[in-house]
Amino acid sequence: KMSNTLSKKGVGIVWFRYTDLRLHDHAALHAAHTSHNHVIHVFCFDERNHNMATVDFSKSLPSVGWNKTGVFKTEFLRDCVADLQASLCAQSDQKLIVRMGLPESIIPDLALACGASAVYCHEAEAWEEQNVQSSMVTGLQTATAGQCLLRPLWSNTCVHIDDLPFLLTPAKFPKSATQFRTLCEKHSSIRPSLPGPNDGAVGSTDRLQLKPFPPHMIDLSPGNVPALAE
Repeated sequence: KMSNTLSKKGVGIVWFRYTDLRLHDHAALHAAHTSHNHVIHVFCFDERNHNMATVDFSKSLPSVGWNKTGVFKTEFLRDCVADLQASLCAQSDQKLIVRMGLPESIIPDLALACGASAVYCHEAEAWEEQNVQSSMVTGLQTATAGQCLLRPLWSNTCVHIDDLPFLLTPAKFPKSATQFRTLCEKHSSIRPSLPGPNDGAVGSTDRLQLKPFPPHMIDLSPGNVPALAE
């Protein structure tokens, strides 16, 4: 049963991924904290990113003989997650939930447990990530009977995809990187960055006000950043 301390806006979940381990200019983080009164932040060390590489995540395809993520990049990612976890812990009533495993299995179970109505993430740009995102949609539908939806937002490019000058006319899509850059420089503009919780003065509109962790989930273990050997 839900705690009666929860507001009518309920709980939102921010799904951090390998490419957006930050608090500043984070569309998913901003959307969750401006749409809900309680928010949970989650990052999953996805084992598929640290196994032998194939051309995709399919088990039916052979490995090509090298790791998707090498030792140095893995150590860098560990440091990024640890820094994000420390940054969130420094904020009042917040923490980062760290898990090892498939996000499309872990996060739907968490959404069901906390009664979340939405999971926010950045839109997947590449095919493998799009497959995981599709699996997340299915996982949320199955676990919560459609009560929790995935809300992906575009955010990880310098120019927003909706601002590309040739988006609505595929026939005019540039045929080279130089043409792409030239068109964007002439006809597109970079959107202002979204505020983070450490921007501007306390209480100002230039600072994102982080909503608290849901009180009925206060005993949820944040988990630890795994050792490099793991």
